[in-house]
Amino acid sequence: MPKFYPVILVLLLSNFKGVAQHTPCGITVTTIPDAFMCQGSSIQMDATGGVKYSWSPAAGLSNDSIANPVARPDTTTTYTVTAYNAIGCSGTATVTIRVNPLPVITKNNDTSICVGDHIQLSIGTNYPATYSWSPATGLDNPYSANPLASPVKNTSYTVTATTTFRCISKTSINLTVNPAPEFIIRPDTPVLCIGQHVLVKASGGDEYAWYVNNDSLISISDALTIAPTTDTLYKLKITNNTCHYTDSFQVPVKVYKIPVTSLTRSNNLDCTHHEAKLLATGGIKYKWETAEGLSDMNIANPVVKPIKTTTYQVTITDEHGCSNLEAMTMNVDFGSSLSQYPMPSAFTPNGDGKNDCFGLKYWERVPGLEFNIFNRSGQLLFSTNSPYVCWDGNYKGMPQPVGTYMYSITAKTTCGKECKKGMVMLLR
Repeated sequence: MPKFYPVILVLLLSNFKGVAQHTPCGITVTTIPDAFMCQGSSIQMDATGGVKYSWSPAAGLSNDSIANPVARPDTTTTYTVTAYNAIGCSGTATVTIRVNPLPVITKNNDTSICVGDHIQLSIGTNYPATYSWSPATGLDNPYSANPLASPVKNTSYTVTATTTFRCISKTSINLTVNPAPEFIIRPDTPVLCIGQHVLVKASGGDEYAWYVNNDSLISISDALTIAPTTDTLYKLKITNNTCHYTDSFQVPVKVYKIPVTSLTRSNNLDCTHHEAKLLATGGIKYKWETAEGLSDMNIANPVVKPIKTTTYQVTITDEHGCSNLEAMTMNVDFGSSLSQYPMPSAFTPNGDGKNDCFGLKYWERVPGLEFNIFNRSGQLLFSTNSPYVCWDGNYKGMPQPVGTYMYSITAKTTCGKECKKGMVMLLR
């Protein structure tokens, strides 16, 4: 075998060592391609080719010392990544992240409408964009920049604006839906009496205008106090500014006269009259003021039994609710004698039903009564102890002649024992 093999091996080793000495110390680094993103978004970065990495600039990166940081730059930025292998050799790569701005939306303000009304929504952006509204309920076109909205309840409409770079902004317009205005007037047909007044109050509007007598403006308040003396027609215009609605009303006022009333008494109180009856007229309802000796406070004709002079007052109300006040003073004199009370001076027992009997009209409560009638000769013609019995002009069934007759009355009263004598004329 020839002896030249060692020489060849030495030459080969010598050549290999020269190549290694002249090979550069570098590595190949790759990263994501250039990309677009919207302001406020993020993008996942990624680099390969090394075991250690360094990104520059660090602004906007979640970590500048890893292979795959999350990038959230505010403006367009070119990032350079440097990678190192295990023996310290390095390489670089770059990626540009272009940041597109978000659209800025301008809009009309939140507002209120009324049921049945509509309003035009309006938005605009600083960059060309497409629009989408949600919810679509109540909108004539949910993809328009200015749709016509007719909601039936409170609704918050959200619009999404998308640019050609697919950058998105959102905003909302809140619509409050008010119920249709309800105009109310209380009372709407007032009734009052002369001398009275009534407050008429309206509600449901923002503006009011009252008119009377040839449409003369008399008030712009929601309430009006009226006191007409005759039937009067008032007019009222109410405006609701929120709903842009106006309506007119008529308020007829009926005025009644004060009732014609009266109050009478049967008698005053004395030794022979211990009670009396009051009589009020002119109404359908009677209300007496509290007073001594009053039998009933809610009737027209109560019995009274005062022990001293007393004034009684009654409010008399008619069928229209109009009232009048009457008063009556009941005189009480238990110190008077029988002689102060008159007796009839004549009677006519002719059967006509008028003055046919001579007796004691108001003495029914007098105890110990003795009532006698004599002719001019002194003959006793009639005698009774009862105040309910009277002389009919007969004696033993025989009519007595026309003439003058004498009577005597003896009675035991609260004033003591009293006597009364007098003459009466019998006429036929």
